[in-house]
Amino acid sequence: MNREEVNELLERTARGDKEAYGPISQYLYSKSRSKYFPNPAVVDPDVLVQETLLKLFLKCEREETKWVDKENKPVKSKVDYLLGMLEYTYRELRKESKQNRKQQAEEDLSAPFWSQFYARSEEIAAPNSDPSAFAEANELEVLIWEEYNPSHPRWKEAALFHYVWGLSVAEIAEIMDAKLNTVKSWLRRWRKGLKEFLKLCGTSLH
Repeated sequence: MNREEVNELLERTARGDKEAYGPISQYLYSKSRSKYFPNPAVVDPDVLVQETLLKLFLKCEREETKWVDKENKPVKSKVDYLLGMLEYTYRELRKESKQNRKQQAEEDLSAPFWSQFYARSEEIAAPNSDPSAFAEANELEVLIWEEYNPSHPRWKEAALFHYVWGLSVAEIAEIMDAKLNTVKSWLRRWRKGLKEFLKLCGTSLH
């Protein structure tokens, strides 16, 4: 599905065209590798879109919430923005108990996190980085990452929210039921390890 087709489906969704609900929700699910985003093949697409996508999209279109990021800059992609909002929404819905959150942490976002990270590597790495370095980094990740930064799921999860979805430390602390200083510590440790990791791959962070 190309960008024009996606935009057309979003516009039809905004007009309340229910025939667009299924295709756009299927597309968004295919773009999101997060296990927190229900599969439309299992969850009724009408329910999925009416309760989340449609509500968020209409809110943005009506400028109750503008299409801007945390720094009040125009978003580059409405689809990516909606995916971020949907991720946040479903994380909130899954905050049922400390026991459930602990279990989720133990089987966390390892593979989805890295797929998101490398897909957006140009946003996180230095502007002049060699794109091929990230292909090499992907292959070296298993061998190098553990040495420089233990694969702690809470660190990775915090990094996903902060660096990929742009959430603040306070928002992450609320979602993950943690103290502000704890989240800051997680991000510092993750970033320190990542710097070493990327250095070996011939690139660097901003």
